[in-house]
Amino acid sequence: MHDSARCGSRPGFPDSVARITAIKKAVLAAKPPRAVFLSSIGGEKTSGLGAVTTAHLLEEELGSTGVSSAFLRAGSFMENILHSIPTARTTGKYFAFYQPLEDPIPLVATEDIGRIGTETLLQTWQGNRFIEISGPTYYSPNDVAAALEKALDRPVTGVAVPRETWVDALAQRGMPADRSGAYIEMTDSFNSRWIDFGVPGTEHVKGTIDLIAAVRSLTKRAS
Repeated sequence: MHDSARCGSRPGFPDSVARITAIKKAVLAAKPPRAVFLSSIGGEKTSGLGAVTTAHLLEEELGSTGVSSAFLRAGSFMENILHSIPTARTTGKYFAFYQPLEDPIPLVATEDIGRIGTETLLQTWQGNRFIEISGPTYYSPNDVAAALEKALDRPVTGVAVPRETWVDALAQRGMPADRSGAYIEMTDSFNSRWIDFGVPGTEHVKGTIDLIAAVRSLTKRAS
């Protein structure tokens, strides 16, 4: 069966499925000795969440090319905090979707993901690898507020965004209501720990960029 037809019958976003199909064709044509792909925390899940199911489809399709492949299952990007900096600077509040505020989750800087991906590509291995990537430790929304406080040199308090207001709150940040469903599902899955690290059969690599260093860098970018 044609790859696109087979992928098209699987769950996931149509544009993502098309990209996965195109990447698979390119890999099959090039046949590199090794390949590294950015997946996502929860990539082992086969149902229940569109974004995670798409990550699983990516791993399934690109892991069947015969090319030794490493899939980097990264946590939530620290760079997403960038969107909260203007509000924290003006109001002294960090509005958090990850909840409860004291619960730590896996955050990671994209620079660490790129470095670990490069180091992995330069290694020698056969078959498929699944690598969970987090920062040096887990960080809670309260930790993010404390990092913003240091970077902005003003008091910052974490505030939990009420669940029933998420669609409107995300729309105010520029995410259309008809596109926020996957983000909300993903966030709910973090909050409930339906997706988390520690999956059997995976490797775990910690980045070196801590939250405070990342937030200081992001604050300079937002100035």
